[in-house]
Amino acid sequence: PVICVHPVTGWKSAYVNPGLTRRILGVPNPKSDTVLSFLFHQVAENVGFKVRFHWEPNSIASWDSRV
Repeated sequence: PVICVHPVTGWKSAYVNPGLTRRILGVPNPKSDTVLSFLFHQVAENVGFKVRFHWEPNSIASWDSRV
């Protein structure tokens, strides 16, 4: 599914991947293609969606990819 719901918080998120997501079910293909193109571009180009972490001794990083 393109929209995922976090099992604890209930927050919704868009989960798209150009290698896996082909279309949005229930949406006509031209509109689905337009929306997915926009989302793919946001994921690739928007630095607000990226994290950089500098590892140091004793560092711990945690990521909850459910949302």
